[in-house]
Amino acid sequence: MTSLERTVTPYPVLTTLWILFLLSPKKCNLFCTEVQYLGHVVSTEGVSTDPKKIEAVKSWPIPKDKHEVRSFLGLVSYYRRFIKGFADIARSLHRLTEKGKPFLWTQECNLSFETLVGTLQSTDFALRCSWRTFCVGH
Repeated sequence: MTSLERTVTPYPVLTTLWILFLLSPKKCNLFCTEVQYLGHVVSTEGVSTDPKKIEAVKSWPIPKDKHEVRSFLGLVSYYRRFIKGFADIARSLHRLTEKGKPFLWTQECNLSFETLVGTLQSTDFALRCSWRTFCVGH
């Protein structure tokens, strides 16, 4: 099959699906090199974090109670695969959320918080994907 045939072939199928209302033309982006999907940016380079979510992490204030720590951990945990040693880094923050323990923000907690925010701000990582292998962080 030539590249022209590969380009032309999907149109009858897609047109039929659009007619049957299975696909919405407004929501379909064909031949894109980058797509935002579920908090990630999927491109020809691999999978990376969504800049909007990273901006939210960057501007996150230092948590004042257990509820705020849980909210922060929920957001950064979504991107844990991008952070090497995430569990070890976030351990002191997880301890703050334990039931029956008093909330005491220590220097170790502050270091964990700053490390997570700083790591997610860095743009030198992405998950490189191949159809033959699993995604690997770089």
